[in-house]
Amino acid sequence: MADTLSDAVKNRAANLMANENMPWDKAKAQAQAEQQTATEQPADDQGDEVRRPKLWNVADMERPRPIQWLARHRVPRGAITVLVGDEGIGKSLLWVWLASKITTGQAAPEFGIKAGKPGHVVLFLAENGFTDMDLPRMEAAGVDTNYVHPYCTDADGSGTPPLDLFAVNDIMHADYTPSLIVADPWLDMVPSDLSVKDGQQAKRALRPWRELAVKTNAGVLLVCHTNRTDSANVRDKYGATAELRKTARMTLFAQIDEESERLTIGPEKSNVVARGVPASEFTIHGVPKDGFEDDVPVLEFAGVSEKTAADLVVEKWEADRPEQTTRRTAAQKWLESYLTAHGPSKRQDVISAAAEHEYSPKTLLRSLKKLDGTSKDLPVVPRQTLWSLPGQDTSDSRDSQDTDPEQDPISLEGVPTDPTVTDLHKRNVPTAQSGQSGQSGHPQKHRVPTANLTTAETVLDYISPDVALSAKAVAQGVPGVDPETVLSHLDTLLLRGLVMRDLKGNYLRKAAA
Repeated sequence: MADTLSDAVKNRAANLMANENMPWDKAKAQAQAEQQTATEQPADDQGDEVRRPKLWNVADMERPRPIQWLARHRVPRGAITVLVGDEGIGKSLLWVWLASKITTGQAAPEFGIKAGKPGHVVLFLAENGFTDMDLPRMEAAGVDTNYVHPYCTDADGSGTPPLDLFAVNDIMHADYTPSLIVADPWLDMVPSDLSVKDGQQAKRALRPWRELAVKTNAGVLLVCHTNRTDSANVRDKYGATAELRKTARMTLFAQIDEESERLTIGPEKSNVVARGVPASEFTIHGVPKDGFEDDVPVLEFAGVSEKTAADLVVEKWEADRPEQTTRRTAAQKWLESYLTAHGPSKRQDVISAAAEHEYSPKTLLRSLKKLDGTSKDLPVVPRQTLWSLPGQDTSDSRDSQDTDPEQDPISLEGVPTDPTVTDLHKRNVPTAQSGQSGQSGHPQKHRVPTANLTTAETVLDYISPDVALSAKAVAQGVPGVDPETVLSHLDTLLLRGLVMRDLKGNYLRKAAA
C-alpha cells in the first residue's frame, strides 16, 4: 500500500515522524487524512451549496486593476517569473540581491523596486548548502534574515519537499504574507511522478505555484538551468523547462556579456511588458566574512545594458562560428575604414551601418579588439558605448555624424522645417501620387559658401523630382560618396523639407514652390 502513496503524503508523513515522533503507520494515516481534507471543495456563503462555475455578467465581476510589480518590468506580483541561465554564472545571486532590498524596504529604482516596508521571503532551496552557501551570501548582501523563511525539514536547511498542499497550507496560515517566494532550482521541487517535458504534466507541476502566487500576491521566482543546445534561438535553450516558459507570465534570461564581462539579466518573454526592454547588468565581487577562508560572492548592480537578453544570445552564438573567420577579416577592414572616416562613433551607429553587410555585433567587437580599438561607456542611461581606433580623440562624445550649424551645407532660410523625422512622417506630406508635388522643374537650392557644400549638393542633385528612388538606390547611386554618408545627408534633406517620400517610402526632390 505504501508504494501507492503520493510524494506529498510521504513527505508529510516523514515530517510528522521527525517532528512529532509519530510511528510510521500513524503518521501515514494522519497525512492521508489531511490530504483528503485539503482537497475537499470549500462551501460558499450559501450554507452547504458547493461552489461551482457559472455564467457571469462582467458588471458583477471584479473591476480591472493595473499590474502590481515587486520589481517593475522584472518580477510581477501574483504571478510566476522564471529565471533561467547557464550553471555557475551567478544567477542564484539575483534572488539574494532581491531579498536584500525586499527584507530591508530599500529602493532599487534601477531594477524597478520601490522603497517600502520590509517584506518577507519564503525559500525552497535544494541546490546549495544553506548554512555554508545560502545563509552566508544573504548575510554578506545585507539581507535582514528575520524576514527570511526557508521551507525544509531540518535545521541545516536540508529536506526541502516539492510544493504540495501541505506547504501551501503552511504558508497561507503563517503569521505573515510573503512578498517573494523562491524555488532554486525549480526542477528539484517537482514531484517525481511528473515529467515537465510533457505539457499537461508541466502545467500540473506549476499549478500550486501559480495558485500560491495569486493567493499571496507575492512574486514567485522559479530558478532553472539552460540546456547545452548550441542555438541562436533563446527558446531552444530552455530544455526541460520549455513548457514552463509557455506558462510563466515573465521569464528572465541570465547570461554573461562577453563584451562587458558582466552578468546580464533581462526579460526574454513576457505577457505584460513590451519587447525590447534592455537587460540589467551586474558585477560579482567577493566580501570577506569571519570564519570563512574565501570571500563570499555578492551581486552589485552595474548599469543598464543597451542590449536585450535575446541580442546577447545571438551574439554569443555567432561569436565562435568557424565560418565567420573570413567574414571577421572583412569586418575588420570595414570597421577600420568606417571609424577612420567617421571618427569615434556610438556602438549602435556602427552596428546599424554594418547591418547592410550582415556583420554581427560580436564580430564587430572582435574586430575592434583586433584593431586595438577602445570601447568607452558614455555616462547616460541606457548605457551607450563609444568605439574608437587607437589615437582618436574621444573627449567629444557627440554623435560623429552631427553637423555644426555654421558648416551646414544647406541654409534653412525660406525652407520649412520640422522638429523630428517622426513628426514629418505623421504629417500630410505632399506626395507624387497625390498630385500635390507642386511645379515641375529643378528646385531652387539655397546655398552658403562652406567647405562641406559639395557632398550635400551631390546627394540632392542625384534625387529627381519626377522619378522616385528607394533609399538603397540613392545610397548606392551617388557617385564618389559612401552609402552611409549618403543616407545621413538624405535624412537631413528630408527633415529640412528639400526632399519628400511617396506612399511607398521612395524619395523625390521637392519642386520649387
